[in-house]
Amino acid sequence: MSIKKYKPITNGLRLRVVVKDNNLWSGSSYKNLTKGKKSIDGRNHSGKITIYHRGGGHKRKYRIINWNSNIGEYNEFSVVRIEYDPNRSGNIALCKTKNNKYFYILAPHGLQESSIIFGRNSNNPINYQIGSTLLLSEIPIGSMIYNVDNKFARSAGVSCELLKISDMCTVRLPSKKIISLSKNSLAMLGRVSNINHNNIVKGKAGVSRWLGRMPIVRGVAKNPIDHPHGGKTPVSGGRGGAHKTKWGKLAKWNKKK
Repeated sequence: MSIKKYKPITNGLRLRVVVKDNNLWSGSSYKNLTKGKKSIDGRNHSGKITIYHRGGGHKRKYRIINWNSNIGEYNEFSVVRIEYDPNRSGNIALCKTKNNKYFYILAPHGLQESSIIFGRNSNNPINYQIGSTLLLSEIPIGSMIYNVDNKFARSAGVSCELLKISDMCTVRLPSKKIISLSKNSLAMLGRVSNINHNNIVKGKAGVSRWLGRMPIVRGVAKNPIDHPHGGKTPVSGGRGGAHKTKWGKLAKWNKKK
């Protein structure tokens, strides 16, 4: 994995920085584990915009990821390849069981192709290799873990720390917040891959458009019909009138009852 800086031959490339990983799979994703993903453009089930400034962007296919590969037929599986996932910041790994069943996992940092990962069963002892899925009660205190309880620490380069094991296990999140979880909650050993993701510099507005982010326009720059701040008519003591929300209610100087 390397950080690539472009020559400033254009304004868009002057500050652009990307992360290159030559070990990633350059082909397409595994067909049986992908499905179409429709862009909702920030709208909810009724069609109303609930997240503003979303839309456009490149088409993506969703990769179906197995978040609980810990028991049963996952007693022993091998890593086929490491892939890029356009739907998340971390990389994913295509794995295969002894029964030739394929599935995706969220790849940890340092995972290599052809690695063998042993799951939990009565025949094999607990394996502390990175990428293994274990109960919190089975993980040594102070270990780096990710995908905790299928909710926490799933972004690129992040990890949690296991602080205490009892009836309720204490875990420190990447935000330094300390929470308590059941000792039967699952977690994966290691930290999420693509640790240089935070060094990326987009360099131009077009990169945000590729990701589905639309420009944010100030309210005072809009027309009166589009925003309560719109229009440059100096009414109520200033450009566009009083400060209001998108729905026309006063946002400042209103007395609280």
